[in-house]
Amino acid sequence: LVGSEMCIRDSLYDKVVRDARQLEMQGAQLRRLSVLLRPAVVHIEARKSNGRVSRDDEQEAGSGVIINIANEVSKIMDKKNISIKDANILIMGLTFKENCPDIRNTKVVDVVKELEDYSCLVDVHDPHADSVEAVQEYSINLVELNNSEAYDVIILAVAHNEYVNKSKEDFACLLKAGGIIYDLKNVVHASLSDI
Repeated sequence: LVGSEMCIRDSLYDKVVRDARQLEMQGAQLRRLSVLLRPAVVHIEARKSNGRVSRDDEQEAGSGVIINIANEVSKIMDKKNISIKDANILIMGLTFKENCPDIRNTKVVDVVKELEDYSCLVDVHDPHADSVEAVQEYSINLVELNNSEAYDVIILAVAHNEYVNKSKEDFACLLKAGGIIYDLKNVVHASLSDI
């Protein structure tokens, strides 16, 4: 009897060890999944053009920031397993600089075109730009922000006060779970990475 109890006990111990290993694997999978679902907030260090930058390789957004935005966004989307084809992207800001209605010389238009070349569905919001002028000059229909549309990616291209003053909840309402906030102007506070 003592020997059979030892066999039962050993068998139960082996089962507990197997169950513990399985739980560890499931926990690791959950941790990887939570990383994928956590929004990514990407801050970009702005570099001024020194005349040696090839305009074929990089694009200017807003007032002098040089970055190949669509390529960078697509890399981040790939890392987060977000399909770039038909991705819903919101660009916040169209004007040449913050808190100004001037859309002449804006390079945000190039970013829109580049993302559309990737087959993304791009919406542009700008509280200062004239919507009629945006359509006439660039064939861009400005959208109103509403909580019914959730985006895979939000690109903050212009640091309008309306964006700087947004709360974590405001951004969370606009972003899908696991979405990306790509911040060209350091508008988003670090705490927003917890959305």
